[in-house]
Amino acid sequence: HFYRQYEEHQNKKLAIEQALSHTGMPMMLTSLTTAVGMLSFAITEIVPIRSLGLFAAGGVLIVWFYTIVLLPALLTLITINPANKGGSMLKISQGVLTRCGKLAWGHPYKVIGFFSVLLFLSIIAVSQLRFEHDPVKWFADDSELPQSIALLNNEFHGAIAVEVLVDTGKEGGVKSSALLKKLDEVNALATSFTAEGVQLQSSRSIVDTIKQVHLSLNGNDVNYFTVPDSDELVAQEILLFEMSGGDDLHTQVNSDFSIARVTMLGPWRDIIDYSEFLDQFEIEIQNLVGDLADVSFTGIIYLMSPMQKLAMNTMVNSYLSATVVITIMMILMIGSLRLGLLSMIPNLLPIILGMGFMSIASMALDMYTILIGSIAIGLVVDDTVHFIHGFQYNYEKTGSAEKAIIETLDSTGNALLFTSVLLFGGFMTYSLSSMVNISDFGFILGVIVSLALIADIILLPALLRLMYANKRLK
Repeated sequence: HFYRQYEEHQNKKLAIEQALSHTGMPMMLTSLTTAVGMLSFAITEIVPIRSLGLFAAGGVLIVWFYTIVLLPALLTLITINPANKGGSMLKISQGVLTRCGKLAWGHPYKVIGFFSVLLFLSIIAVSQLRFEHDPVKWFADDSELPQSIALLNNEFHGAIAVEVLVDTGKEGGVKSSALLKKLDEVNALATSFTAEGVQLQSSRSIVDTIKQVHLSLNGNDVNYFTVPDSDELVAQEILLFEMSGGDDLHTQVNSDFSIARVTMLGPWRDIIDYSEFLDQFEIEIQNLVGDLADVSFTGIIYLMSPMQKLAMNTMVNSYLSATVVITIMMILMIGSLRLGLLSMIPNLLPIILGMGFMSIASMALDMYTILIGSIAIGLVVDDTVHFIHGFQYNYEKTGSAEKAIIETLDSTGNALLFTSVLLFGGFMTYSLSSMVNISDFGFILGVIVSLALIADIILLPALLRLMYANKRLK
């Protein structure tokens, strides 16, 4: 807008004033909508995601301030050649954008029908998406982490540790024969129970030590590889083991023998699968131990699983809050409930199409890709704001919706195109990452930005045709 006005009037001050007058409001609104999309992360309890939202929102508003204050100051200082109008590439892109607008106006039902089919297919694909969190899949198969995990799985009975603490509530409670026999059943259950395709590979506790001592004291007769039947015999065998220099017990019980620790190992799997497995496994353990002791579960999987569930739940809330707030802002900015709701169609559609593409490409929703929705909704709405603002201005000036669409694409079309190209290029640099999660994150966001541009220059004009075809300002 600045260059257009400067080429016409050869007056920088006037060009800056007119450019800010025409673009100031949509620039402020697009900055606010982008900030709202990022601020939706602020409701999560996960600190890195919350920090991302807060700092990104602050950065967006700082850039807006620089654009309306610092950029005009810089424009007054630099030398501008009014003859440089951008060359033939600008004319080509402008011609393509104008033809897109005419195509949408001339064939609105075909355009809307085409996008409706894409939406229907994408919804089916999105329904097949599943939540997943497997950091090992983020790395190439020949990198160090997957190879180390494979070694742990194959040689050390698993890479995931599940710890079970059995608290008897009294000193020496672990020396109970009845409790030890239950722990022996826990060991057996751990390696036989299967759910969600997950099965633990080993389980070890003080029971293994007691059984080995009992076996040794009875001439290595395999019939005595059991838990002694009396509490007194259990206590005696534990005392003999300690007096003989055995030092393994400190890893299996606490100092007063009131709490026993059961260590289970399983293969590395998707944390979501483990979470569902453990939900069922906990119930089986609780039923098995019964009233003999209180059972609690810990281990690395219990630290990671709640975080993953929390991320999924809060991201759903972030999506909803960002969509609702941005929709309200669009309605207030446009001043029309119908047009405000209509304008959200080309904003939400690319996100659904992008998620559908994720499903087709066998990508999963994880801690990274689940961030895409809230980021995208704040970005893709920018082009729509500029388009609607230009359309309303030109509609009031010409009284014709068709002319308003063409003039809007003619005046702001290249700006929409170039900002989308810049966003696409910026996000696609992530796709060069060797880490799959970062690559997928950048690639999908780049796809969504591209789809949003297509929706704004083709679908939105078709929707406006249906809304304004029979209207004409007097």
